Amino acid sequence: MDNILVINSPYVPSYFNAGHHLPIFEVGEYLRKNSKNIHVTCLDAGALIYTWKELGDYFYQNSYKMIAIMIDFDTSDNFERMLDYIKELTPKSKILVFGRLCKQIPEFFKKFNIDGIVTDGDFEFSVLQFWKYICGNINIPAGCSFYLNGEWVNGSKGKYLDVTEWVFPDLKEIPFECYSKLYLKDSNKFCGIPNKKELVIHVSRGCPINCKFCDVSEMQGTVDRRLSPDMLCEYIIENFTKYQFEYVSMYSAIFTLNKEWTIKFCELMQKKGLLIPWKCVTTIEHLSLDCIEKMAKANCIRISIGIENFFENEKILAFPEIKKNTIEKFEKIVEICKHLNVELNCFVMLGIPGISVEESMKTIEKLNKYNVRIRPTIYTPYYEMNSDMQLNELSKFNRQLLGKSFSYEEKLKLYNIIFGDVLKNKKVDKSLE
Repeated sequence: MDNILVINSPYVPSYFNAGHHLPIFEVGEYLRKNSKNIHVTCLDAGALIYTWKELGDYFYQNSYKMIAIMIDFDTSDNFERMLDYIKELTPKSKILVFGRLCKQIPEFFKKFNIDGIVTDGDFEFSVLQFWKYICGNINIPAGCSFYLNGEWVNGSKGKYLDVTEWVFPDLKEIPFECYSKLYLKDSNKFCGIPNKKELVIHVSRGCPINCKFCDVSEMQGTVDRRLSPDMLCEYIIENFTKYQFEYVSMYSAIFTLNKEWTIKFCELMQKKGLLIPWKCVTTIEHLSLDCIEKMAKANCIRISIGIENFFENEKILAFPEIKKNTIEKFEKIVEICKHLNVELNCFVMLGIPGISVEESMKTIEKLNKYNVRIRPTIYTPYYEMNSDMQLNELSKFNRQLLGKSFSYEEKLKLYNIIFGDVLKNKKVDKSLE
């Protein structure tokens, strides 16, 4: 029996979204379902529940044949320290890195003393390929770069899994209680509901919009792949009561991308009598009034939409037409959401190239008038990342810190929106608290 560890390094999150942690458990379960004679341990060390001593115990006592480390922007903070522990306490373990950061700039990670990097395809597919490689079952792992005889070798192209090949995580090993605590402050409620146990479901992968400020298309492809309404409902039925969840978070870049799919799902929820609170993310362009009505009847309690900014500047190349929102469209959505008692959560992006600080302030002022929840982030040019940067430089691509192109006075105004007291958000409905 070979031991495998799937883990991320301890870190303080820039913000918390349980959906971003799902790959740890999806990869682990995929390995279990597609390999024999293995024991897989999944640890979310980013949930603020492990000391370095405890992680050292895991490394030293279990003789892992492979340790797969998920790398995100925040987890990079302690990546080198984790490598030191692993190399010292379990030197024979093969180390593979996967995740958002190393998939975007794999060349950067070739400078570290590791054995493989996931570079293409869905994470779980490529991690399994590397496992088969180190076991001697295949010669070239698809979707990976691997270190062989003193040099890095690029494997063949990875694979985006068909929905029928997806596996759901083992819910028993996810630290939900720790996740709930990270939603307690009002400023963190845009992702979760405090004091309520959240079931996060990876509903879809891929996005055809391909915005420059977003990495979903690069990570998951531009083709929308999603669970069928029947598969989604059955999963909710199977797990919601069994594990005492209190609401569902639909993890999908654009939940309502396919209107027909959305309506069918909502009608199926009603037909099966699933009066379960749930929330999702979408865009204004993919949110029709009749669709909102269907969603409300199916007990959707919150819709998050990517406003980014209300502007008419045609020079903004980073934004596709579909993201150039008008206030008129937004007002109609606000009206019907208030009528149907659905909370509206608005994503706003500050520091967009070509958008002045004053224009960003005006967007915030407009949204505050409608008493909607506002979640501000910083425009992040992922395309500027390169392999010559240092880890501390890469960690700044976490959507919270402004670049050098802003004056001190401009930074103060924008930071006051994110870290100050400018926002007066609507409280979550008391029935959800």
